[in-house]
Amino acid sequence: MTTLLIGTLGVISSWDYPTSVIFLALCIIFTIVRSYQTFQYASDSAWRQLALFIVVIIPGSFLLYNPFYAGFSRSGMGIEWVGAQTTALSAFLIVFGFFLWVILGYLLLLFSRLHISLKAWIAPWATAIATVGCWVIIHRWFDRDYATLLFSLYLVALSGYLLFKSQFFTPYSRQSDRSNPYVILCLIYACLITVGCDIVFVQDFLQGGEYKRMNTIFKFYLPAWYFLAIVAAYAVYTLWQHAKQSPRFPNVVVARCFLGFAAILFIMSAVFPIASSYSRRHSDFYRRYTVGPTLNGLAFLALKNIDEYQVIRWLNEHVSGMPVILEAVHDDYKYDYARISANTGLPTVLGWPSHADQREHWGKTHQRRRDVTDIYATTDA
Repeated sequence: MTTLLIGTLGVISSWDYPTSVIFLALCIIFTIVRSYQTFQYASDSAWRQLALFIVVIIPGSFLLYNPFYAGFSRSGMGIEWVGAQTTALSAFLIVFGFFLWVILGYLLLLFSRLHISLKAWIAPWATAIATVGCWVIIHRWFDRDYATLLFSLYLVALSGYLLFKSQFFTPYSRQSDRSNPYVILCLIYACLITVGCDIVFVQDFLQGGEYKRMNTIFKFYLPAWYFLAIVAAYAVYTLWQHAKQSPRFPNVVVARCFLGFAAILFIMSAVFPIASSYSRRHSDFYRRYTVGPTLNGLAFLALKNIDEYQVIRWLNEHVSGMPVILEAVHDDYKYDYARISANTGLPTVLGWPSHADQREHWGKTHQRRRDVTDIYATTDA
C-alpha cells in the first residue's frame, strides 16, 4: 500500500514525489542516527526499513505506474540557477509570517529549556548578526537580494543545533521528548525546500520570462507550507502550555505577549479568504451569479444558461462510455471553451492548449487546433 500511495504522487503531481520521498528517507535515517546516539547501535528493524524503502518502495512506485511513464515525456526540462530573481523577504513573510513568528518563539523556548549558560546564547545571536552581515555584503557588492535564503538558513542552523543536542537523544521520559525531534526535523526540511527554491528552479514552458520560477514556487512552497503548519501548530500548543504552567512572572508575561501578537497575525492572515472571496465576487473577470448554499457546482449555470445546463445534465444521464465530443478551441483559463468536456468528463479533441502541450503525450496540439477550426469553418460536409 505504501508503494502504491507514493507512486500515485508521481503521476498526480510529479512535483510532490521528490519532496515526499526525501522526507520519508530523512525520517528513517534520523531514527537510525538517534538509535546510535542513545544505544550505540541501530536496531535491525530500522536498517530493514531503510533497505525496504530504497530497494522495494522507490523502484516499486515507478514499476506500478510503468504504463503511465511509458507514454509520458517532457522535453526542455532541467534545473537552472535562479540568479537575481529571488523571493523578496516581504513576500515570503506574507505567506509564512504567522507560522514563523510562533516557530521562533518555540525555538527560543527550547533554548531556554536546555539549561545552558548565558555564554551559549551567544551562538544564536552571533549567527543572526552574521546572517544580516552576509545579506548586506551580498546585496551591496553583488546586487543580489538573498534575504529569504539567508533567513531560512538561519532557521536551519538554529534548529540543527537544537536537534543534535544530546538531550534529544536520551531515552524518552516525556511525550514532548518524542515530539520535539520530529517537529524540528519538519522545520529543517521546510526551510531547506525554500532555500532550494532561491538557488535553482525547474525549467518548463515559462522559462526565459519573469514567470520562470512560477511553477517551482507554486509547487514546492505547498509542501513547505504543510510542514511549517505542522510545526506552528505544535509551537502554539507548547507556548500556551508554557504560559499556563510557568511559575515565574517574567516568563508568563513574555509568553502571553508573544501569543497575543501571534493572535493578531492570525487575524491578519484570516483576512485573505474573506477579501479574496469578496474580490472574486465583485470582479469583472467573470460575471458572478448568486445562488443559495448548495453542493451542486453547476447551480450557477442554471441561472446563466438554462439550455446549456440541461444539455450537460442530459449528457451525464444518457451518454455511456467515453465517446469524443467536439468543442471549439481557444486560449486557456476561459470558461467559454472546453466547458462541456469539463462538466461531463467526456473527452474532447483538444481542451486547453498549453496544458495539453505541457504533457506532450502526442505532440499534436497545433494540428488538432487547426483541425477543430477547419471542422467548424468548412462548408464541405
